Parts: sequence; structure tokens; C-alpha cells
Amino acid sequence: MYALASVQRRLLYFVPTVATLVAAYALLGPGRGLPIVGCRVLAGDDADGLVRSMRLQLVEKLGGYEEPRGAEGVRVEVGGTVVFEGSVPATGMLELQLGALDASAKNMVVARAGTQLARGEIPSLKAAPTRVGDGARGASTGAFSIRVELPRGVLSPPFGEKLRVVATSPDGAPVQGLLKLEAEGAGLPTTPMPLDSGGAALVSVTPIAQTVELEATVDAAPNGTAKWSGELPVAIGSVWLDERSTRKHLELAVRAPHKEAYVSLYDDRGRFGGVVVPLSAAADGIYRGAADIDSPEGKPITAVVASDPQERGLTTVAWPVDPPVRTIAPGPLRRVLDGLPAAESREAKRVGRVRRITTAFLGSAALLEILLLVLESRRTRRDLKSHFARNADEDEALPESGASREAHIETSKLVVSRGDTAVVMVSVALLLLLSAATLAALNFVGR
Repeated sequence: MYALASVQRRLLYFVPTVATLVAAYALLGPGRGLPIVGCRVLAGDDADGLVRSMRLQLVEKLGGYEEPRGAEGVRVEVGGTVVFEGSVPATGMLELQLGALDASAKNMVVARAGTQLARGEIPSLKAAPTRVGDGARGASTGAFSIRVELPRGVLSPPFGEKLRVVATSPDGAPVQGLLKLEAEGAGLPTTPMPLDSGGAALVSVTPIAQTVELEATVDAAPNGTAKWSGELPVAIGSVWLDERSTRKHLELAVRAPHKEAYVSLYDDRGRFGGVVVPLSAAADGIYRGAADIDSPEGKPITAVVASDPQERGLTTVAWPVDPPVRTIAPGPLRRVLDGLPAAESREAKRVGRVRRITTAFLGSAALLEILLLVLESRRTRRDLKSHFARNADEDEALPESGASREAHIETSKLVVSRGDTAVVMVSVALLLLLSAATLAALNFVGR
């Protein structure tokens, strides 16, 4: 019986120890936050509302940190039709050319190994590209007007671009004369050059700063002079599309280190495709890359080039490909589906289930500990009562001469009641059962 009393006392320490270990396992194991994987679906406007292409971005997220995620066995269904089944590269990017599904919204499902990465309706993004010109903003003063044009629309340091200067009289006739250029933030010819028969001159300009201020002066003696002053648009850090690119082949370059560039392809109706172009450092320190593309014949092609997959940054530039003159400004990519919120919700529910199971176990362990404390208190009172009673009997047996004796207690004679014995045994079994059941439940819901 003494051994059972010892077991009862040890349980007082054993129960909280087991509870602490199980709680630690729950927090560090199944209860810890796991990375979630979701899919974002991006699409561009189309004048006819047709879903002709889309960009899928697989993302792994842990807390507030996101990074691209490659995966195998990805399946994409649009309107009940499987449009892709295979692997997504480590960049996490997948470009899909769908052809013309139709103008109505389509249900889309992106899944991997039975887990949905994104699901929802794809809206019809019906909008035509904005028509734009290639003229730079500035003020012309003098006897006639001067217009400055950037055929490709923008400068991207440190790459050179063509600059066209046109001088016309008030009646629209071309003006003959000498052109002199001065600029801050760019390199260009400084010697005067004659305008051609159309009153125009084509020069090369190389931006070297984030701001380029230009002053163009035309001396058309004896018809007078005119001056144009303005600021040329510069996209610092943008990925430059080489002017030698064609509707079948793109060449890209950027000064800042980038692993890839993201390209959306537009015709006069809207986005029809895209490509992710790997970039690598060349001997001159410039990061370069190239890709073949498939473009429809007979239509103007524009390539929107960006360093981020959602094309939201200030470095996103719409470069004309064929013809190499800026005529349209495509609308931005739109996020039509986002599977991350649903994945975050599933993860939050999983962690919530783990916490509820752990809380229930800790509550049960606390009740068991209270029960053992009550039993230990009862046993202690019985032991003290027995001890005092035995010592009182021995005191009565002493002679009246005043002899004394040493008070003592024999622990081997301590008694545990049969009820306490049953409770202790049940407590041990219950603790083992609760621990095993909790661990099994944690492992199940923690997957």
C-alpha cells in the first residue's frame, strides 16, 4: 500500500509533466504555422471580352512572406475543359494561351494532388487598349513650331533610343534649318545638324540619369528661329526591349540584376499571350535574355515588359514591337482569381482544431491533477490522524515518573483506502488514454 501511496504522490508531478510535453508537441508540431500554397490568376483586357490568355502565379506564403513556388501535377480547368496538366517551373509562373473561349464568365479550377489552389469565375474583361502618341511633353516658342518625338515612348538607362525632332511652319509646311540639341541627364550629338526635306532629324539619345531635360533649337534663317524645351520620359530600372526585336523573337536587357522578366503580349484587341524570359549577366555586366514568341500576322504587336509578375511596378513599360512606334497603351493586368485567402482560411481552421484539441487535453489534465490533489490531501489527513492516535496511545502507556520518548511515524504502516486505490489506477489509465488520443488527434488534424 505504501508503494501505491508513492505512485499517487508521483502522479502529482507526472500529470503536469505529461501535459507540458503534449502541449509543447502541439505547439511545435501540428500547431505551428505551415506554409500555404495558392494560385493567383492574372488576365488582361480584351476589346471583345474574350479570355485569350492568362498568367498563373503559384505562391508559397508563410506569415507575411511570399515566394514563388514550382509544383508538379498541376491541373487547370476552364469551363469544364482541361487546358493544362503538368509541371509549373520553379519561377511559379505559367502562361496559358487559351484561344477565344467566349465573352461570358468561366468557372476556373486550379488544383494539385487533390488540393484546390484557386477556384472561381473569370470575369469578362472587356476594354480596348488606349490609343497614344509618341510626342514628348514640352513647350515650343518662336517663329514656327517644334515637336519632339520618342518613337518607342520612353527612355530606359543606360540604353540608347532614337529621338525625332520635327519643325513645321504655321501652315504645316516643313521647315529647313539647322538643329542644335542640349540636354541634361543624357548623351546626344552636340554639333548642329541639318533638317531633312521633311523638316525632321533623327538622332540617338542615351539617358544617364533619372531625369532628362532637353532643349532643341532650330535656326531657319532668314525665316527665324524656334526653341523647344521639355523633359523626356525616363523609366529608371526598367527592362529594355532591344529595338532589334521582332514579332517572332524578343531580346531584353536590364542593368539591375534580375533573374527573369515578365512579358505580356498585346495586339490591337488586347492581351493574347505572354512569356517569362530568364535573364543572365553578360560580359558587359548587363543582364540579358531572349525568347521566341508566336504572334498573329498582320496586327500591331506591343510587349509590356516588367520585373514583377503582376506588372504593377513603376518600371513596367509597354514597348512597341511591330511597328516599332508607340501607338497603344494596354491596360494593366487584373487579378481575376486569388486562391491565397481560401488557403489561409483552411490553414487557420487547421491550427484552430489543433488548439481546441490541446485545450481540451490540458483541461482534462488539470481536472485530473485537482482530483489527485484532493486524494493526496485526504490521505495526508488520514496519515496524520493515525500518527497522532498512535502516539497518544504510547504516551498513555508511559510511567508517571515523567519519562519521555521520541515521537516517530512509520511510513510503512500508512494506509491508502480501497477507493483511493481504484481512483489512482483509473487516473493512470485515463492519463495514458488521454495522451494517446490527443497525440493521435493532433497528428490527424495537423496534416
